[in-house]
Amino acid sequence: MLGDFVNREVLLTGEVVQFDGHTIVLKCSDGNEAKVVTNDKNDISSRFVEVCGRVLDGSQIEEVSRTALTENFDMDSYEQLVQMSNGTYRNIFRTA
Repeated sequence: MLGDFVNREVLLTGEVVQFDGHTIVLKCSDGNEAKVVTNDKNDISSRFVEVCGRVLDGSQIEEVSRTALTENFDMDSYEQLVQMSNGTYRNIFRTA
């Protein structure tokens, strides 16, 4: 789905799989992984994060900002929201 948003700013929420100081690997709500290129070398304090950034290609984002989420963030419910916002209710969530 990221490939649909190349060169656009998005919010991506996921579970942190790996962080090496330059790249964050997130497991997204659909089960796929995405790489987030970051300049923020501070350790990630939460298992789940929301990243605001520009999509570079179908699997990478350049981070603008990052927000830590609660440890009990419900990825299944979030996936339902993602599906609705890109399907039935797409007109509410997207701008021209």
